[in-house]
Amino acid sequence: MYKKSNKAHFGYMKKGLERLISPTLKDIYWLAGFYDGEGCCYATRRNEHSRCIRFTISQKDPEKLHWCKARFGGSIHYAKCTDSYFWDATGPRARGLVMTIYPLVSQRRQGQIRKALYGT
Repeated sequence: MYKKSNKAHFGYMKKGLERLISPTLKDIYWLAGFYDGEGCCYATRRNEHSRCIRFTISQKDPEKLHWCKARFGGSIHYAKCTDSYFWDATGPRARGLVMTIYPLVSQRRQGQIRKALYGT
């Protein structure tokens, strides 16, 4: 028989994409500023009832992106067409990040986050 868990379920997080260092409050504020200047957040539809949130920041030099990955998890990829690297987080990890930094970013970015989370 199926047993219910008392733990909240926020979605599946892939192994290997975990953070390595616990972020400090200063790290969260830094990420909010970095995202405000260089980031993007959007949603893609998996089907008519499901959305996948993606939080991404791109840079020519991956050093700052490795800093983000160590503290907030996610993955780093290289885009050959733009000759740049990007760090991204998707799904529950992205939702947690954008909900954490929401009050710290500009109104423009807050609108982008609302659109990604709620489609409005």
